[in-house]
Amino acid sequence: AVRSGRSAEAPRIIDRFRSDPSSRFASAQTELYRAAAASASSGDVATAVLVLEAVVATFPDDSGAHGELAEMYLRAGNVGRAIAEFERVLALDANNSHARIMLSRLKR
Repeated sequence: AVRSGRSAEAPRIIDRFRSDPSSRFASAQTELYRAAAASASSGDVATAVLVLEAVVATFPDDSGAHGELAEMYLRAGNVGRAIAEFERVLALDANNSHARIMLSRLKR
């Protein structure tokens, strides 16, 4: 399972991205999403979670990022954290039907 509390590494991830000359024209948020997707696709869910924690730490009002993080927590087997993230999605976007459906399934 993915350990909690690793989001403190988020600033370092963002700083590395910002200091890399090859990323000067890219969006940090987009690149972090790509990194998370690539990690998840290769089966490295722990890294995907870490990257998405960096995204939500940097962009706390991004309901999509919270939704992606919730999905990764589920893949990692951390249902409690997934529920908390889906609840955050609804706090940011009350019309998000996917989050509402997932919460109803997870809270059964």
